[in-house]
Amino acid sequence: MDEDKDQALLFVYGTLLRGFENAPFLGSPDKAVFFLAGKIPCALYDLGPFPAILKPAEGKPGEHCTHGEIYQVNDPLVLFETLDLIEGYNHQHPQRSLYIREKITADTREGPKEVWAYFYNQPLENAVLIESGNYRDYIAGKI
Repeated sequence: MDEDKDQALLFVYGTLLRGFENAPFLGSPDKAVFFLAGKIPCALYDLGPFPAILKPAEGKPGEHCTHGEIYQVNDPLVLFETLDLIEGYNHQHPQRSLYIREKITADTREGPKEVWAYFYNQPLENAVLIESGNYRDYIAGKI
């Protein structure tokens, strides 16, 4: 995979995963294509209707990891503009954003990959830590 394509990788860990309610948003090949599975060094939380991850502290490896899927984004400008709206990310006022989009390194079977991910940007309050870091398994266990 060339360097330009690496710039357009998206890590998803919740309702955008294949088989979940928001997966069709990424399911169209003109938007994004599943690339491979991966994990990032972040804690995963259940916020009720959706999950959230928190950025690891600067220079400190995460104590937990989140498992997810990595997508190759075909038109990053268009897709990220739409996803930013859905995720409540405001470029002009990131401090007011529900989520912020930033890059992080994901571990994959093909080695480390730089990916975009959406990190929760508000107080967690009553959020429940998903110990396994796997939203799919967590939801399956609740059914």
